[in-house]
Amino acid sequence: MSGENQHDQQATDKPIGVTDDASRVGDEATNNEQDTAIGKRPFCRGTGYTYQVVGFFLAFSTCCVWPAAYWWQDASDVRVVTAETVEAVSTTENVLTTIGVALTFLGGMGLIVVGLGLQQDRFRTGRWALFVTTVPMVYQWAYFVLSILQYPTVARIVMGGTLALMWTAMFVLAGVSADELRKDPPTPSELGWTSIDEDDLQKVLSLRSRDRTNR
Repeated sequence: MSGENQHDQQATDKPIGVTDDASRVGDEATNNEQDTAIGKRPFCRGTGYTYQVVGFFLAFSTCCVWPAAYWWQDASDVRVVTAETVEAVSTTENVLTTIGVALTFLGGMGLIVVGLGLQQDRFRTGRWALFVTTVPMVYQWAYFVLSILQYPTVARIVMGGTLALMWTAMFVLAGVSADELRKDPPTPSELGWTSIDEDDLQKVLSLRSRDRTNR
């Protein structure tokens, strides 16, 4: 009887269901926040994965596969370099090809870095993604048109057109990601930077902070 009276007294002290409803609302809010955090900027995350794959392919093929092309070439395909051969190749053509190779390698490395940033919500804007994709895209289209007009070889035209289309696709992904970041930029907590980190940094950088390492 004493236990039942005590239970009834506790039940009459507060309205029935208040605690349960409050806890339920809190749990639902927490779950909604977690679901929202997981579902934020899905296109940016997908673009980040794509950039990492494409960037690795470009950088690896440029620095490792392309210089080793002579391994699978037949002896008949390897031409002897003579003075006439060197004079036949335009200096401008060599310079443009070198710039294209360098841009392909640097652009691939840039895609890897930007892809990691987009995947981990480290960018508040898509400015870097647009810059990394715009420069190679413009150059590859210019080189593709120039190859058709000045240096019309099948291999150069096919390769230039393929790279131009690929960089255009990367640029489109960067534009959509930039628009998504503009509508929903990452919060400081998502960026991994909190007020506690800011206070700690200010203490470290403060001229009044004293070095106690020797004490």
